[in-house]
Amino acid sequence: MAETATRRRLSRTRRRALILDAALTGFAVDGYDRASVDGIAARSGISKPVLYEHFDSKRELYIAVLEEQVSALRDRVLPPASSATATSRERLRLSVRAALSFARERPNAWRLLFQEPLGDEEIARAFGEMRAAAADAVSAVIVANGFKPPKGVGPDLAARAVAGMLMAAAESLGDHALEHPLVDLDVLLSIYMDLVWPGVRHAASSR
Repeated sequence: MAETATRRRLSRTRRRALILDAALTGFAVDGYDRASVDGIAARSGISKPVLYEHFDSKRELYIAVLEEQVSALRDRVLPPASSATATSRERLRLSVRAALSFARERPNAWRLLFQEPLGDEEIARAFGEMRAAAADAVSAVIVANGFKPPKGVGPDLAARAVAGMLMAAAESLGDHALEHPLVDLDVLLSIYMDLVWPGVRHAASSR
């Protein structure tokens, strides 16, 4: 009776959002293998049968959560990285600042995005494809900002390598931001820029 009343009160969109929020917490805290559909349903306040009306399996639910959080991070990071009015240095600084803010504001999302799941080939493949798509988006911004590759190396390949290095450094810094919540983000950002920017500037100007 209570479940029926709850289902009447909540729209399908709202139920789906509750399930995704609960799944984000479950997968980020417990990992894909240990998180259970029963636990996610209990955390969301929605019954397991209703959860299965939205997602056919734990795998499908995980991929939906991953897609949602990838999109959220991309929406935070890419606009400042593509600003037409900022300098290249400022675009990099603003985009990394946005990533660090995302990590602090949404720690479970950050953990989910950067903890590779084990034990499920389809999940691992989806995870790899989404990480690759993110690197492609960053490399496209790098090319658009006038990056000049080394002689004999295609711009797309070189930009992809640079994107991977920038993302790895930002990921490590985001982890540090979570582990040390009292450290000011601008201090971490200053460290990042002091380390990374000289190399980026050299690569963009010396070819």
